[in-house]
Parts: sequence; structure tokens; C-alpha cells
Amino acid sequence: MGFDALFFARLDYKEKEKRLNDKSMEWIWMPNEDSLGKDVNLLTHVLYAHYSSPSNLNFDILDNDEPWINDKTSDTFNAQQRGEDFKNYLDDRCDHYITDECFVLFGDDFRYMNAMQNYENMDAMIKWMNENYSDTYNLFYSTPSMYVDALNAT
Repeated sequence: MGFDALFFARLDYKEKEKRLNDKSMEWIWMPNEDSLGKDVNLLTHVLYAHYSSPSNLNFDILDNDEPWINDKTSDTFNAQQRGEDFKNYLDDRCDHYITDECFVLFGDDFRYMNAMQNYENMDAMIKWMNENYSDTYNLFYSTPSMYVDALNAT
């Protein structure tokens, strides 16, 4: 078929609820062997939350989410609480998939109007999370291909 994986977001809400509860948000799709042969397997992944950034982590100028501040001496320091909130979010989200890999997208339509603002905040978030939650999570910038490669490695 020419590709290894299919990612999509929209499915019936009852189907999604069932898949979330059954940890079946990913599966190997084996198309009809009469049309494509027996050796065609396609990783199929339902996105947890569309392709939107997690709630309260929309760092774009179009959103009003507060920036991620790691500086403990700043009056606006918020990384500790935001880190705890994000860890709880990740715990819940990642619990719906069967591997230790967790694919979290940041973005949406018409986002990254100020890419520097987005990446500065994500850099701060990644740094804080890796310094404080590395026993559970290792955050880094990735791609769908890297995610598929990581799943194949497991």
C-alpha cells in the first residue's frame, strides 16, 4: 500500500468509548487478502484528542492559555502545578493504549501563528517534565514515523 500506519481522529463516539475502555485505540488492520495479499498489515491508530494540543497547553497567540514558566524565582512560576496537571493527563491518556509509547500531538488548524512562542513554551514544558517526571515519562519532539518505529521496536 505504500505506508505503514494510518492515524485518524473521527469515529463514532460509542465506538471511541468502547475502544478507550478496551485499550484498543490501536490495532493492526489486515485488509482483504484477495485485493492486497496476505502480507499487508497496517497499524491503525485513533488519535486520543483529535490532533489538538492537550487542554490548557495551547501556547499559540490565538489561545489564552498561560505560558509555561519554569523559573522558580518568578512571580508567575507555574511549572510545578502545570507539570502535576500534565502528568495526570498523561497518566489517563496513556492508560488507553497497550504499549509504553504515548503519542501526544500539539497543534490544530490555524495554530502556530507565532511558532517561537509555541516552541519556547513546549521547550520549557519538556525540560520541566523530563527533570521532574523522568521516572515515568520521557518527553521529546517526534514524528508519526518515529512513533511507528518505536512501536515496531516493541
